[in-house]
Amino acid sequence: VSQQGLVQGLAEGAVTITATSEGVGGQAAITVRLGGAASPAGGTITVAGGAVALVLPPGAVAGAQELFIDTTAAPVHDPRLVQGTAFDFGPWGLVFAQPVSLTLRYAPAQVPPGLESALAIFTVANGAWQPVVASTVDTMANTVTAPISHFSTYAVLVKSLPTSISAVSVVDQNTTVGTAVSAPPSVLVMDVQNNPVSGVAVAFAVTGGGGSVAPTTSILTNASGVATL
Repeated sequence: VSQQGLVQGLAEGAVTITATSEGVGGQAAITVRLGGAASPAGGTITVAGGAVALVLPPGAVAGAQELFIDTTAAPVHDPRLVQGTAFDFGPWGLVFAQPVSLTLRYAPAQVPPGLESALAIFTVANGAWQPVVASTVDTMANTVTAPISHFSTYAVLVKSLPTSISAVSVVDQNTTVGTAVSAPPSVLVMDVQNNPVSGVAVAFAVTGGGGSVAPTTSILTNASGVATL
């Protein structure tokens, strides 16, 4: 509080301001929130010491708009959640006319060994964490970035990990020498909740008898969790 009575928020949280004069006093409860002002011209808002950054392109909002960012008090439980990365963004449900770039910073110590490249930004939908499309990881800066279309709760989670693989194509096939099988070998990769896992590298190899596979490089599973040779 300045000598002129101006109250300035210095950190996120709730405070009570008490004023007294000649035996008379009063109180005011003030909640200080992280955030910033957005305009149709676009701009960048960075809070929490760089833990959260929003890049708004021109035209993302139609008019002047105050945006706020709160640390999520009780994020939806998920063992894949990276601690310290969950934030509530508001006004809740605000829809952007142009995709806004959201970057969240994570602490490497909070990520299981070897899984930094499997991180992604998730949002809460129907009471569960759902991945945001087109997340990218910068393991040097320890950040994850994704385009978002609206405000909600966002956090960094480890993407679904493959726990099973099963054949999709016919297992037993016959062909002549020098001719490819009629049904290209394909497999389905699933996680522990029986959801398909995309972006997983699958290696096909001949483990018995003759023959060869092409290509010899790994094949990535598609959006349906299927890899086809």
